[in-house]
Amino acid sequence: MKRRCMTNLYTLAVVACGSYHAPGPITGGPDATIGCYRLSLEPWSPGSPLARISAPPSPPTIRLDLARRVTPPWAVFGSVSGSLPGIWRLVRKDSLVVQWTNANLGVTVSLRPAGDSLTGNATGWFEESGGVRETVNASATPIKCP
Repeated sequence: MKRRCMTNLYTLAVVACGSYHAPGPITGGPDATIGCYRLSLEPWSPGSPLARISAPPSPPTIRLDLARRVTPPWAVFGSVSGSLPGIWRLVRKDSLVVQWTNANLGVTVSLRPAGDSLTGNATGWFEESGGVRETVNASATPIKCP
């Protein structure tokens, strides 16, 4: 008598419902954060030395690259020759810090996710004018790089 062996194959399928969410800036880590952003800052106070000597990048599009550099530099004293180099870093899993600085002058923009944009504040400082420090509202919206 011949025995017949039967093999039963069972297939397990797991179906999940919901929409796919692409990794976003900051929460998706460094790879999801690199790219271009339209940076918006409230103006510095009119009487502040920061208003006279520094201006955000123009046009206000910044690029965060894989090497953690920011372009373009931050203009000071109205010229590119007097500019501050920029760097960026993620802090924990919820914050982005973009910074342009030298020994006496700097701007730090701290941002967190808010919908499809990033919001937070920008703090500028100038050591030579008696330690001037000012904070204004800031936001950054991801855009396609030019």
